[in-house]
Amino acid sequence: MEKSIVITPNTWFHLAFRFNDRTVTVFKNGEQLHSGSVNIMAVGFAIYDDDVFGSAVYFDDVRLLMGALPVNDIASVMNGKADLMIQKWSTPIRVNPYDGEDGKPGVSVTLADVEYAQSTSNSVAPTTGWQTTAPTWIDGRYIWSRTKVSYSDNTTTYTKAVCITGGKGSTGNSGVGVSSIIEQYYLSSSATSLLNGSWSTTRPTWKDKWYIWTRSVITYTNGTSDTTAAICVTGSKGDKGEDGKPGDKGEKGDSPVLVYRGIYDSSKTYYGNSKRLDAVKYNNQYYIARIDAGTFTGFVPTNTGKWNTFGAQFETIATNLLLAEGANIGDWFTKGGKIVSTMDDGNKIELDASMARIYIESSSGGGDYALVDFGAKMTIDANRGIFETRAKNAPSYSNAVSYMSPTGIFSNMAGTDGMPASSGYTHRGAIVGLGFANVPASTWAVNVVDTIVAGVYGRASNSGTAPAFGGFFYDLFAGGLIFGRKCITGTSNNTWYLNREDTVVIGYTSAASVVYLPASPKEGQVIFVKQWWRGYMRFRPRSGYLIYDDTSVNDYYDFGEGQGGMFVYTVGYVDGVKKQAWLVSRWKY
Repeated sequence: MEKSIVITPNTWFHLAFRFNDRTVTVFKNGEQLHSGSVNIMAVGFAIYDDDVFGSAVYFDDVRLLMGALPVNDIASVMNGKADLMIQKWSTPIRVNPYDGEDGKPGVSVTLADVEYAQSTSNSVAPTTGWQTTAPTWIDGRYIWSRTKVSYSDNTTTYTKAVCITGGKGSTGNSGVGVSSIIEQYYLSSSATSLLNGSWSTTRPTWKDKWYIWTRSVITYTNGTSDTTAAICVTGSKGDKGEDGKPGDKGEKGDSPVLVYRGIYDSSKTYYGNSKRLDAVKYNNQYYIARIDAGTFTGFVPTNTGKWNTFGAQFETIATNLLLAEGANIGDWFTKGGKIVSTMDDGNKIELDASMARIYIESSSGGGDYALVDFGAKMTIDANRGIFETRAKNAPSYSNAVSYMSPTGIFSNMAGTDGMPASSGYTHRGAIVGLGFANVPASTWAVNVVDTIVAGVYGRASNSGTAPAFGGFFYDLFAGGLIFGRKCITGTSNNTWYLNREDTVVIGYTSAASVVYLPASPKEGQVIFVKQWWRGYMRFRPRSGYLIYDDTSVNDYYDFGEGQGGMFVYTVGYVDGVKKQAWLVSRWKY
């Protein structure tokens, strides 16, 4: 997006560029001048004269701020009052309890009141002299403000003190004094913005789930006034305190977890305590560790000091707990952290917790549009972060494989039909995007991209130095070729700047138009040109680039009524000198 700004030579002025996601707004001397949106997040700007070879624009006092400022803050920066934007901020304080160790109840706010004090310093807050009524202003002294918050548990907190007035300067005309300071309050339903309330000079009664905000209105002896930034000074009352610390363990009531460890192994460490009881199989019998066994190794299950028999073996296994190294349940087999289907129809599913993997095997694969059917082996592998599908008979017959992962999609088999069988054509693809939709077109306008539907849509960018392309193809076949059109319009002389997506430039103009070729072009980039109407287009390169139609360089190249042509960008060495050039051919009709 490009906009022009009218300026007066030899005059200093203030420019602000505000970026808010994809919206860019330009301010001149604190007033909004331009605003518009671009297709991707805006990250910068460029300023230049139309006369790019003779610009005499100077810049000073450049500031980069983190965040899109409102209009009044942009004016504050312009007027040298950026420090006030920070000075009026309040330090956040916590006003609800967080000590839940002993289950203390929450507290409520009983009073929120603004206090004032005077000081000879505008940088160090006073420690004494605070009062609830605004003091009479004294020339050369500073008035500070803070908010006192009292709670139902007889505690008190204070917001950070801020200086809200200044003193008379050491020289110059008589200073302006403060005639009054009025505190105001706002009861809001939000702790981050002013909602569902209004400002009042009367302190509101605190309500649970509501927030008290304060500010001060300062009136000066010259009739002007100023209002400090609003700050939230209270929080919402908690319903109740957090749970207390757990009490001491009782004599009874432990509920340990049973962990089946399989066949007894004398080299393994086993556990028997209030949190965990291990169970094992030994000589075709089941045993469970005693709750007082502790941590032990090498004690066989027949040792009654560490083990107990597992009660009625059959009843326990059949009705209460199944202890088995491997088990068949219907058509499923479980063992070693896996659940595997056992059907013999060519389909298979395996859930493998040890590998964080789901494996599915099917006798068919490819979907409704598959031209060939190799069967499929599909794997969801969390360790590798991919979804993979392969031909079932790979590699003996086909090495077809596709991947989908956070890094992209890959497919090496052109086995999907992009055309219906009724067409009589076979168009096979590894990735097919048909893009069927029902979307109305937008209102036609010059140089506006219409609403579109695409089977495959590509866009790319690179933060490095290599070129980026929305798509890259060898031997590209285009059944219908449509270029990005740029219309040069107008009945008076004007200047245009091409972007990299402007591939066909058509001159509608009946006057003389200066058209600058794109900045940062890619090698091999092509631009077709046609002057339709009575005027002409004069093409110029951006700084650092050249135009050639033969061995002589051209400062510009004109296309008059009826003339057409083509620009091709290339980089190369001619007679040992590196040149970045637009090569142009011109014809008529």
